[in-house]
Amino acid sequence: MLTLAFGMLPAIFEAPPLAAVAITAVFAAVCVLIADRLVHGSRLTRGWSYKVKVLATRFIAAGATVFVAAVLVLQLIGIRWWAVWLMGLAATMLVETGVAAALEYYWFRLQPKVKPESEPKPENSVGAAAPSGVTAVSHEVVRTAGSAVTVLERADLQLDHTQLLFKRALTEAGFGWLAQQGYKPIHDFGAKFQVQVPPERLALAGSDTSKASLPTSAAEPIAIALAHVMRMPLQSKWVNIRKEPAAGAYSISVVTQDVTGRLYPYEDCLEWASLRDPARVGFGLDTEPVFLPLRQHGQHIGQTRSGKSSLINTLIAYITRCRDAVLWVCGTEKLYDLVMGWLEIYLGTDFDLPFDWVANGPQDTVDMLCAAMGVARYRQSQPLSQRTAWPTVIVLMDEASFALRNKSVRGVYNGQSYYAAQMGAMIGQGAGSGEVFLHYATQRDTNDQLGDQGGDLQAQAGFTTAFRIKDLATIGRLMGDYKLEVPRHKGEFWLDDGDGNYPQLVKAPYIQEVDPTKDKLHSGLTLSDVAWARRNFVRRLDAGSAAAAGPKYAARHTRYTPAFQAYLTGAPCIAPARAVGPSEPLKPTTPAAPARPTEPLTGGAGGGLAVAVAVEASPEAVARLAQMAGVDLTKMSAAEQAGFATTVAEVEQQYGSFDAFLQAQTGTAAATPSPAPQYTPQLAPKTRADRIVEIVADADTQPVRRAVILAALRADGDPVTSEPSFQNGLAKLVDAGLLIKVDTGLYATPDRHDSRETA
Repeated sequence: MLTLAFGMLPAIFEAPPLAAVAITAVFAAVCVLIADRLVHGSRLTRGWSYKVKVLATRFIAAGATVFVAAVLVLQLIGIRWWAVWLMGLAATMLVETGVAAALEYYWFRLQPKVKPESEPKPENSVGAAAPSGVTAVSHEVVRTAGSAVTVLERADLQLDHTQLLFKRALTEAGFGWLAQQGYKPIHDFGAKFQVQVPPERLALAGSDTSKASLPTSAAEPIAIALAHVMRMPLQSKWVNIRKEPAAGAYSISVVTQDVTGRLYPYEDCLEWASLRDPARVGFGLDTEPVFLPLRQHGQHIGQTRSGKSSLINTLIAYITRCRDAVLWVCGTEKLYDLVMGWLEIYLGTDFDLPFDWVANGPQDTVDMLCAAMGVARYRQSQPLSQRTAWPTVIVLMDEASFALRNKSVRGVYNGQSYYAAQMGAMIGQGAGSGEVFLHYATQRDTNDQLGDQGGDLQAQAGFTTAFRIKDLATIGRLMGDYKLEVPRHKGEFWLDDGDGNYPQLVKAPYIQEVDPTKDKLHSGLTLSDVAWARRNFVRRLDAGSAAAAGPKYAARHTRYTPAFQAYLTGAPCIAPARAVGPSEPLKPTTPAAPARPTEPLTGGAGGGLAVAVAVEASPEAVARLAQMAGVDLTKMSAAEQAGFATTVAEVEQQYGSFDAFLQAQTGTAAATPSPAPQYTPQLAPKTRADRIVEIVADADTQPVRRAVILAALRADGDPVTSEPSFQNGLAKLVDAGLLIKVDTGLYATPDRHDSRETA
């Protein structure tokens, strides 16, 4: 229209023929350039494919050429009346429009339909001799395939430049039959493409349905093809394939940067959350947040220093602000490393701790598992009319293999004795409906690392996170796909969210640790910052569940005191409640001896106990602890009463008196103190531990082999019927510093070992 209007000016102003043609040609060229920019950059044409935009520009250029030619012809024949000019140029415009419509009809509609179809060729004599029915079917398959190709060719006309580039890479990789459904840019360094398996592909696949799917192993050839097309190096993991819920739908994320190698500082939220909502656990390859539902059993697998703690701290930060959840943490090794950043900030304060219960050591760990199962059974036994929205109990067990492989330490549940692996399997199989879930972390996924119940534990795990590990088959076993690449960066992991989705590669955010021995990776929030922000997020277990958890839960540490710190580290307290002999190091609660049969306890919390318990516990202390825990002793079974009294006996033995225990827990004396018994050293028979130390110390040469120590014990009259308990005793002496483990099966005393090294 602009060329038409401008072409009339030479007739109106009677310009010379050559000048009129030259001016019109220059103006037409400028119009074509402007039109090209408008077609490719206008919002109105954003939905056009790249090919359509190119054709539109060509039509405009052809129209401008026709108008310039018309001006030249009209100038040469000498028509100078503007009315004739107008009619001539209008007729030229109509002719151009007709030609464009004809070309559009031919290129976009007629040509695909009349495209010749290739006839099938028999591959061998067997195929040529096939029955006519089989031949007809094969002909139909080829015709269907040809129709599919035609449909894809016509669909390609709707693709823009980015999609055409990706289409070329898919074709080079052997997946050109995929139909693209659009894409979403990933900032300025990637894109997430949506592709669909066309139904016509099933005709070619036949009975082999794998040819009509997109496996995760296809990421490697696609990455190679993209690197060739874009002329830039790409890593294999920069291309990620994920199955979408819709049938035949996949998403392919492509980035040109190492996204999982980035550091994502943790960003905290100071509002209440709910465990019924999934927690944000990190960021995917498309830099979008990844969420994980936590109301299920789960496992974290990965070698040491692989970044498991980064994810666990992120989960702790979320759980501790959920109004409908409480967190129990237990473990036997490196537990202090996990919780110190969350607890040290509370030293000397009167605030509730972020954790509802922390249990350290083999005995307290198995007792926590027994308590968790007791809470679940209590809730499951309640009639519907009495059920409420109980807070979910998340039991987090760090370095779980140490506790689960220990069969010598047992706890009491429902009147029977169980070790940790048995309780873990029971929680996995039967505690979920009671809103009790077990999350554990370990360095390997094989069943032997999880005790003799490892198969049951792993079978009940809802979600799984797999971090860097030397065993290349671990990722395949955990994720169900042996083509997945092992994560390389710290904090990078594969996630199976337990909802049946394809595994996803995720990078966990990082909360800066407060340990001065650790590197400072960012200047954002530290563990102490996040922990201190949880001081007003008070969450407590309901009364019924607290009573079902038993006496160990009632006697737990609720304030971070020097005694609690000593309990976690295994070091002597700054001001011990009683003298500690050389064979009695102050450490986490040692395994309790099985309680002897007892008579049922009678009497209330305020009137004393009519029948003495079998363990050496103060009846008044038992009654006071029952009153504090809100427990009715008369409604307990004999086994439960024995366990309750055993707990009191352990507390009195460790702290010297029940009042000293209360003072260490709360910093204040009890309301009704009773005189603490005086500690009077007296000669007592030597224990096995004393004899082992003497045997090693009296040896002519050190170190002493474990078999020599065992033979000396038996020669001294100790039968040592259980070798695992003997080895467990050696490990305790090493932990207490009374012996040094020089090498596997070799032990020495600290004085002689140090002197030999000095010499």
